[in-house]
Amino acid sequence: MTKDSSAAKSSPEPSHAHEHDEHVHDHDATSDHVEHDTSILDELESSVRERVECIAEVVDQWSDPDGERRKEAEHATLHAENLFTEEAIVFAINQFASTISAPLLASIVLKEREKGDRSEQRPTVFIEHGDRTPVDGLREVIVALTLGHPVRSFMSGASPAIVPAFLNDLTTSNGRLEADVVNRSEFPAPASDDVLILSGGEDSDEIEKEWISAGGDAARVIRAAAAYSVAIVDGSEPEDERHNLAEDALLHEGQATASLKVLWAPEDLTPDPILQAMADFRGVFPAHNDTPGVLEMQRAFLEAQDASHAYAAGMQFLVSRGAPEPQRGAHLRWSEYEDFDDVATWIRENAKDIVSVIARPSLQSRLPEALHAETLREKGIAVIDPGHVHRRPLVTHEVQCLLDVLA
Repeated sequence: MTKDSSAAKSSPEPSHAHEHDEHVHDHDATSDHVEHDTSILDELESSVRERVECIAEVVDQWSDPDGERRKEAEHATLHAENLFTEEAIVFAINQFASTISAPLLASIVLKEREKGDRSEQRPTVFIEHGDRTPVDGLREVIVALTLGHPVRSFMSGASPAIVPAFLNDLTTSNGRLEADVVNRSEFPAPASDDVLILSGGEDSDEIEKEWISAGGDAARVIRAAAAYSVAIVDGSEPEDERHNLAEDALLHEGQATASLKVLWAPEDLTPDPILQAMADFRGVFPAHNDTPGVLEMQRAFLEAQDASHAYAAGMQFLVSRGAPEPQRGAHLRWSEYEDFDDVATWIRENAKDIVSVIARPSLQSRLPEALHAETLREKGIAVIDPGHVHRRPLVTHEVQCLLDVLA
């Protein structure tokens, strides 16, 4: 790996029972074929159907990039203190909206009913919205409201506008939906069966302390972990899959949950095709203005260590060769394997921090048993195709934790 590859210079506190210590985010197997089956709505009582259809309709309105409320929220987010770009904000809202339909929400209601009768009293779900993506916590909002639970949101300064605007649209459309933004300085006293979802950000520990001090149950706290993804390549990836890997690594400036942080490649494989794909990605999703400054400090450290690295013109991304250690931001670590057993051993030793392993299907079939999807699933790791890190289903692992606690 050269220190300035020509390809790279293209233009363009304690843990609890429900802590996110498993990271499988596969959605329920039935979701694919119920997504468009509207007949499932006939199985709901009229009030529940009305609720489900209202939520789906508001989500559909937000899928319009030219919607006035959406554009106002996007503009406010762009001017907040964060690393979100206009392109990434648009992508995040579009992708979130694409995961939701009235039949899918109805299927969640019916599946939860199979677990037994629920009390008429619905616990409130408190959600700390994180700062890793512009829509952190919105999936949990949707599922909680779908099941009839009130929602109280703590906002992140990084994304202060999208969630409040979305909640306002929901409650305006259906007065029976209870959702609002709460101020931490006026922390509402939680009931014993209420639930708190923490983003795992810098304010999470303090919010948890306030929650417990106010009477909240520590056993009903769900905490997301700062997990990441790992990719395995063999050098035979076609161009579209290389571009997908670039998206997995660079979207949201590499700070999202499950972002690709370590790429395993065969010894002596040239990184140039991946570097070109990352440069191409930056032509569509330019880096945030603050990204070069963040990466420059890391580049200077690598330079001082005489470590092999490459970077884009304008320091829009950074790739370094070395030990498989996740790096900050839009910095991908390129690590080499002699054989797949090297990768399997490392993943086994670091499984608690890994949310997914990325490999194209034809490569997945050649991996040893220790890296098979069934084996990794037992460790809480999903095996996914390139380009799926930021295209998550509605029922992520965090959402499933919420469903389990509410059951």
